[in-house]
Amino acid sequence: MTRWGDDTESPLAGADRRVLARVYGGLAFQLPVLAGTAGAMATSSQHAWRLGWIIAIVLSGAWGLVSLWLLYTRGQTLGKALAGVRMVRSDGSRASLARLLFRRELPIAVLNALPFGALVVLLESSPVFGARRRCTHDWIADTIVVDLRHAASVDPNEPSAF
Repeated sequence: MTRWGDDTESPLAGADRRVLARVYGGLAFQLPVLAGTAGAMATSSQHAWRLGWIIAIVLSGAWGLVSLWLLYTRGQTLGKALAGVRMVRSDGSRASLARLLFRRELPIAVLNALPFGALVVLLESSPVFGARRRCTHDWIADTIVVDLRHAASVDPNEPSAF
């Protein structure tokens, strides 16, 4: 694989774009949770409170599935699309669903479930600030994140152009 270095024309997404994608994605994921939670808290009825939490869980699960589908089919979650970045394999091909689930998402979900999981996930993401711009989960899954503004070979409107 070509080493892109630190030039501004690198097709690899910089830390700013990746953090922005994470923030956008986090906000989009939290909206269903907040909606269900707000509905649950707005009532004193035990039944309505449970229903609000069930709605929050169902909407969050549905959003997670939609995000996974988008990541698999387009290489982008909503957050990545809004930030103008796309995830591809290091050779430019599309990542398989199994690779996404078992080598990219599952390790992070397991780490995040640990008592100090948020700290571990933060540390595993810190290599994105280095010259190679890859988090630990990128190395495990053999993926890179490209900035669509600088990656002339990646057509943002063509889902098969990975």
